[in-house]
Amino acid sequence: MNLSNKIQNSFKVKSHCTEIFKVHTVDSLVSKGKGGLFTSKTSIVGGGYNIIPRSFVDGLVVQSNLSTIETTEDDNSHVLVKVGSGVVWDDLVGFTVSKGYLGLENLSLIPGSVGAAPVQNIGAYGAEASTFIQTVHCYNLKTGIFSDLSKDECEFGYRTSHFKSKPELFICYVTFRLCKSNLSVKELINSTKYSKLEFLKDTFRLIRLSFKSITLKFSPRPKIKFSFSCIRDILTLCILPAKIKRKIVSVIRTKTLHNPDKIGNCGCFFKCPILPNAEFEDLRNQFPEIEWFEHDKQSVKISACWLMKNTNWAGKKANNVLTDTKRPVVLLNAGSATGEDVLHVMSQIQHDIKSKFNISLEAEVVVL
Repeated sequence: MNLSNKIQNSFKVKSHCTEIFKVHTVDSLVSKGKGGLFTSKTSIVGGGYNIIPRSFVDGLVVQSNLSTIETTEDDNSHVLVKVGSGVVWDDLVGFTVSKGYLGLENLSLIPGSVGAAPVQNIGAYGAEASTFIQTVHCYNLKTGIFSDLSKDECEFGYRTSHFKSKPELFICYVTFRLCKSNLSVKELINSTKYSKLEFLKDTFRLIRLSFKSITLKFSPRPKIKFSFSCIRDILTLCILPAKIKRKIVSVIRTKTLHNPDKIGNCGCFFKCPILPNAEFEDLRNQFPEIEWFEHDKQSVKISACWLMKNTNWAGKKANNVLTDTKRPVVLLNAGSATGEDVLHVMSQIQHDIKSKFNISLEAEVVVL
């Protein structure tokens, strides 16, 4: 084992692998493939923000350093931007906002790389990356064949995609179709024409939500408090400039999420389970206080935080892993956790929730 082959990860567990190959050019990727070095033991990682590696990963780990950003088409209403998979995601968001290319601003400050965005179909505050992805340009490590997958071919879903079942697909570039006006963003998200009347309604919604989001507290000392739930609703409005949205999201994420540079974590560790309406009604009859959100007409999304709080996992420490008190879906490295420690705690949480609610809690992170 070569101890220099460290697998960097935001959970800060110590991990090494047989070999790490960093892709600086597509040609180098092809050359490596021709050498027959990509096998079933090959793993692909992005920026290391959504993975839990075991202490030793037996095999080759491939990581993208492709870092170009190129505007390939530009018309009156939309623009196509082709981005290297090794680009830091938030750097891309900052670039697009500065250029006036709209759509990704609600996804500000999400850690990780551009190449990981399609795999997880990252999302936040009413937006998902898949809405703005036009093409994902891939290289198959098994066959050595390049392919360009359309949005439909990517089979995007809630925090999932075609790439979850095809780990041999190395994402080289992602082409995004971005908008030049907030009106176009709204129409793209809703797949419907946005009338001037709706634009006017959004103006009144913004005023109402702005007042609703602010409360004045007098104890123990006077201070203004903001309701993040109202601010999240504000972020869905099309009349708010992208630069302001990006600033708001950055403030919220900074205040509510743990900085992985200070304490090891992967952000939200688990997905919110999705249940069919009939199954949910049965569950709500047993647990009337259950927290849930609308998903679509046939199903609802259950709060993973609520499930963990009601199985006594909020603020609990086990095997050097700590669950956040307010948002237990966020697991934290208490100081010296190993990958195996994290996986053991993950299994315990899943077992407890299955036993009490008969719900299978799925991890959002990727295990190496």
